[in-house]
Amino acid sequence: MASPKNRAKSVKRIAVAIEMDQPYPHHLGCYSGILRYAAAKDDWQAVVDPFVLGVSPKADIREYDGVVGRITAKAAEAARAAGIPVVNHWINSPARKELPSVLPDCRKGCRMAAEHFLARGFQQFGYVGSTRDRSRVLYLSGFEPPIRERGLRVAKFDPPLDV
Repeated sequence: MASPKNRAKSVKRIAVAIEMDQPYPHHLGCYSGILRYAAAKDDWQAVVDPFVLGVSPKADIREYDGVVGRITAKAAEAARAAGIPVVNHWINSPARKELPSVLPDCRKGCRMAAEHFLARGFQQFGYVGSTRDRSRVLYLSGFEPPIRERGLRVAKFDPPLDV
């Protein structure tokens, strides 16, 4: 594969490093947004390549002019060494503090959800999420306050992740 320096400068190859075999709505939404953006640009070619994350020894980050996705520490280091820009969209990324990231406003979204349920008269609330997930604290910090303000509580369940 030709390196970015040897390819025509008119087209930038951008790796979309998202595991599409895990069709979570936030994965698909991010992927859809990247493809819409790429389609609006004349000089972008978005390539789905979850292996750029270091899953495969055949992966070569130097094939790309940039990477957008769920960035591992290994992928962040490889991109830094190759001088390739990276944008992270994984809230649990171990490299998230050192990378530019596009992340949801977990607090605001969950506050809106709680207010929506309260406005419709719901009285019982629950949250299912792992304590190992960084977003859990953010979700609950938005979801619980409006519910507690009404004298109600949120039941929480932390499912085992190794099932």
